[in-house]
Amino acid sequence: MLLFFLFCWIVFIGHALAGYPLSGYLRLNLYHLYGLAASGGWLLGNVEVSRARRLKRAAIERFPRQTRRRLFFLNLFAPGGVLFLLWSLAPAQMRFEFPMVPIYATAILVVFFLVPVSLRRVFRN
Repeated sequence: MLLFFLFCWIVFIGHALAGYPLSGYLRLNLYHLYGLAASGGWLLGNVEVSRARRLKRAAIERFPRQTRRRLFFLNLFAPGGVLFLLWSLAPAQMRFEFPMVPIYATAILVVFFLVPVSLRRVFRN
């Protein structure tokens, strides 16, 4: 899954350097992008909590704490590539009128990702 997100970042950067040759292929509404960011953040946050619980139950520390922290931040910010890629496929006029939308959508994704992660200690089994 992480490779997919990194691939989306690479494709977005490639399209940005090429002058957005694929713009206008996706009829995207702002609500669609924000809804995808919210639901994706919530889903990925719950996946992160599940992964952390599974590792804790197995009582296996495969990685040192610093490596786990780096993987956490990579899992936190890598999904934003999908949002930036989808925004690059939106019509050029919409991208021109609302240039900050992918940054706001990524912020929404991060907030909804952090909600289940921050509540995992509250609802311990």
